Amino acid sequence: AFEDPAIAKTAFTVDRPGTYVAALEVRDERGVSSTDDARVEVEASAGTNVRVALSWDRPGTDLDLHFVSPGAAFGSLGDCFFDNPTPDWRPAGPQGDPVFSGGATDESIVVADPFEGVYTVQVKVVAASPEGPTGATLRVFFEDVPVAAFFTNIPVTADAWDVVTLSWPAGRLTALDTIR
Repeated sequence: AFEDPAIAKTAFTVDRPGTYVAALEVRDERGVSSTDDARVEVEASAGTNVRVALSWDRPGTDLDLHFVSPGAAFGSLGDCFFDNPTPDWRPAGPQGDPVFSGGATDESIVVADPFEGVYTVQVKVVAASPEGPTGATLRVFFEDVPVAAFFTNIPVTADAWDVVTLSWPAGRLTALDTIR
């Protein structure tokens, strides 16, 4: 939404990739609008930086965030996670390779220049808390702008949470939201 669409100077901040169309409508003091069509079309890209961040609410739970590259298998060399924190995804060197970081109840993965394709984001339950379900939140950022958040309660009996796929460079997110 525009900050204030009724003033002479307003602003619109794009927070998601896609095509945006802005139209100008001018009304006189009687409320009669202009008959001229004034439209601007803007194509916003997802940028060149993706970050996925996982957090959870039970310190006794151990979750692993996985960011799987296009065509790769879960747990393979094409999967960035705790045990493979800086995989080599590009033949040209480290640009475009993901970087993992994590703490006791949070993990994140950043890819500075993702290559084209469909990525999968999954959460593996390494150790469930015996105290009950764990509340988990996964956030997706493009250029450090939050574009999506996914929430779930992971049951003690779950092995994984399939969260979302990311089509790059379009920045299209497709929710999977499957607990298995």
